[in-house]
Amino acid sequence: MRRLQATALAFIFIAGQTPAFGEELLRRSTQIYAVDDSPRAERRSVGAFDPQPELGRDFAWAPEKPGEPADGEGLATGNGRLTWRIGGSADYDRAAVHSTYEGEMARGRPNGQGRLTVRDGSMMEGHWADGRLEGEGESVDAAGNRYQGAFHEGLPEGQGRLYLANGNIYEGAFKLGKRDGEGTMRLAGGGAYKGRWTGDRFTGIVPANLPDALAGGLTEAASKGGDASRVEFGVDIDRRVSQQDSGFRFTSEPAENGVVIRPSVPTIWERWNGKYPISIEPGGGIYSGWDFYDTHVWLTGEITSTDGKPFTISDIVVDVKSSSVFRKPLFVIDNPFGCVGFRPDLTFLNDGLGKAFNAKFTFAFTSKNGRSRSRTFSTELGTIGNGVEIDLSEFLQASGVDTAWLTQTRYVCNGDKGCEVDPAARVRLGELASLAFRADNSLNIDLGPAGMPTTDHVIVRVDGRIDYEWKGDGGSTFKASEPVETYVPLGVTGNVEQIAECGAFGGPPEAPMFERVELRDRGKDYTITLPVRGKKTLTKYRVFFDLTASRHSVHDVIVRARFADGSVRSAKPLYVKYYRVPEKSDDLGGFASKGRGDKGCYITKYQAC
Repeated sequence: MRRLQATALAFIFIAGQTPAFGEELLRRSTQIYAVDDSPRAERRSVGAFDPQPELGRDFAWAPEKPGEPADGEGLATGNGRLTWRIGGSADYDRAAVHSTYEGEMARGRPNGQGRLTVRDGSMMEGHWADGRLEGEGESVDAAGNRYQGAFHEGLPEGQGRLYLANGNIYEGAFKLGKRDGEGTMRLAGGGAYKGRWTGDRFTGIVPANLPDALAGGLTEAASKGGDASRVEFGVDIDRRVSQQDSGFRFTSEPAENGVVIRPSVPTIWERWNGKYPISIEPGGGIYSGWDFYDTHVWLTGEITSTDGKPFTISDIVVDVKSSSVFRKPLFVIDNPFGCVGFRPDLTFLNDGLGKAFNAKFTFAFTSKNGRSRSRTFSTELGTIGNGVEIDLSEFLQASGVDTAWLTQTRYVCNGDKGCEVDPAARVRLGELASLAFRADNSLNIDLGPAGMPTTDHVIVRVDGRIDYEWKGDGGSTFKASEPVETYVPLGVTGNVEQIAECGAFGGPPEAPMFERVELRDRGKDYTITLPVRGKKTLTKYRVFFDLTASRHSVHDVIVRARFADGSVRSAKPLYVKYYRVPEKSDDLGGFASKGRGDKGCYITKYQAC
């Protein structure tokens, strides 16, 4: 009978767990917030409850609507981001961030849908009630153990599924954060057993001779009786290092037969799959704040003896079953805002590694909420390499817009509040008169030079789809149809004030122990050996390595531990979706946005960071 290491579940939730309310401490912070949607700002005191007051942390609350940061009692409320950082550190220092909650707040605590991430790599996501998860949710601890299922007062309660870092999967009942009740354990090697758990311990007898597809060896005897048969081996994202890396980050998600490694930025992952609307990215662009040219997949593997007896390890090998370049076009809209008041150009930039063929763009001009629409237009784009620029002037003119007048006119605004499009200008907008609107903070996009208030733009929304074909690395043709949601600037108005605070950001963490593993662009069945450092006979061994590649690519990887007796233990397969911004390829054809120069430029006073 094979002994299985008992893994306590309760510790998984300590990092993100909120203590009893009696231990909370109400903290207050004075911050700068915008006044409604105007360029003016004022200092306001806002409060939030600190669930770990012993850490002496400070916080910053960034609401989605800057003009409404708190309720009547001055407590953080609404959608936004609550950041707890080391006491006394600068707001802009990423290295000092302890935890970040993004989602709904009420009465100074997480209430509603939200996600909490902690600097050690742990995470909790789902529906919150007074600072604790309640109902369906998900959590991951710093070691990579992931729970998905029902929560009550911040702990697993009811039915759920636990993906252990060693590759085993438990599905069944939980109580007070522990496995308790009927459940099924599926081992990483393929075996499974059912029974009852009490207080996180299995009360039955684990069947002998369970199948183990992840154990092997040079001989049949070695596979059955060697060190590989009495250890567990799991490989996953090193969440502590990944969480603190100021560069581009990856995350993992469990699969029944392996682990998927993918970009952690939701918009990029959805764009990889063609599900996210092609749009102008917030914060100055899709790559703002990340180093996409030097991306690392930080991984940790842990080998643990299941019977307490030492094993002797020979080496660790990374077996790559296949590598191929990911050639799907990855489109983003070039930001049209800036010094130009009226710019009817719509520019698609391709950050992928392949061309789009037979492309067609179908769209309509819409109101801010997308409910009111103009007639539908379409234009053939043909083949798209690094990008394509579409001049929308003819479509605006077809809608009755006086484009010649827009290039020379400045909108008039009377006051900060209630200022809409100049009524005198509406007659020049034709069918779009009822659709145009002034931009506000809810758009969450960069609308110009640093300090430029969003309300200085009069815009119209563009909704549509781009349909195209693309070819995979093996030559197969695929069809794609992706939504597009963007804006066209029709003009500017108002003055510019500088209200932002500027500063430098912390650098990536030092990780000298990680072994670099460079994956090929394409290839099959190649192996990379990692050295074993230090003592080789022990009961637990950890290996640290990071995967890199030269460009967007997909890789099927199996990490194996080879022991001195000839036996081999494999971790669950890794399916790596690697993202790295490539240098613009001449293979896709040269492209540069023509823009509109300084024509219609009315912004003459601003202060950059």
